[in-house]
Amino acid sequence: MNQAASASVSPVTADEGPSIVLGCEMFVRWKRKRRRDDTSGFGNARTVTPQWLRSAVIVESIRVDGRPKQRILKYLGSIRECYLDPDNHASIYHWGYFWRSVDANLEQLELSDVDRVRIVAVLEDVVPRPDMAEHAQRVTALCSR
Repeated sequence: MNQAASASVSPVTADEGPSIVLGCEMFVRWKRKRRRDDTSGFGNARTVTPQWLRSAVIVESIRVDGRPKQRILKYLGSIRECYLDPDNHASIYHWGYFWRSVDANLEQLELSDVDRVRIVAVLEDVVPRPDMAEHAQRVTALCSR
């Protein structure tokens, strides 16, 4: 990444989402982890459906023994990839929980308004921020099923 830029966006890769450079050493990174917790069936006939979890973290670029390393400064939030699809009826429900986690964790950091806006912009590229009225309506609809 171009460390000279104050806010350059890196290209999207298969394993990670977009990242944004906040300064010379701090940026948002998407981590992708395979989850194996969705099972169906009974006994030996159980099948495991792999799920992918995306986690947003703020990392700092440091050097250890002359080699670059990333140190996690703050976990922001996570969401399963199946809920990134806007056609999934439960997506907006999970988007709301993701954004509550992000907002709570960003409040704990001492960020400038500019850095906060940049972080939110990168996160919104992956997980849309739901309209809270629509979110409340969908949550009510899901709970009444």
